[in-house]
Amino acid sequence: VASLLSMMIFTEGRGENHSLVEIGEIGGDLLKRRSEKLLLTVKRIYQKQVDCSMEFDKDKFLKENFHTGLAAFVYYWCQGLTFLEVLERLNKTDKHESSIEETPPVFEVEEGTIVRAVMRLDEFCQEIDRAATVIGDPGISPLMQKTSESLRRDIIFCGSLYI
Repeated sequence: VASLLSMMIFTEGRGENHSLVEIGEIGGDLLKRRSEKLLLTVKRIYQKQVDCSMEFDKDKFLKENFHTGLAAFVYYWCQGLTFLEVLERLNKTDKHESSIEETPPVFEVEEGTIVRAVMRLDEFCQEIDRAATVIGDPGISPLMQKTSESLRRDIIFCGSLYI
């Protein structure tokens, strides 16, 4: 759930925007199917806005409202990996250890950007929880609380990063 929601929260232009095939390789077929469904929903929202004479550039709209660049990080983070373990996993390359030439990291999102995005994602989960309570949908609340709990740990939610 957190990985899917991150696709709507993370709007940074930097970093790799993973294809849905890569998302499926990371999180399995279920995550891939749900990602595809989310993308279709975003496209339907775009079409409704166009139907209501709200003109938007489709590519810009999709880029601003559906970005998979943080989905893999969030998926691994919610699996319990540490910050460093997630970054190491996302930056794996096939280079030989004896290679002198440095290769740039595959995952190029700055740590501070990751921290802010995950904190925004947690706030988004809390907002969805409150909205579910207001509209009377008790099934969403436990899911959002569990999602929020899986995000709120380790260095990202440390009181101070200078500790």
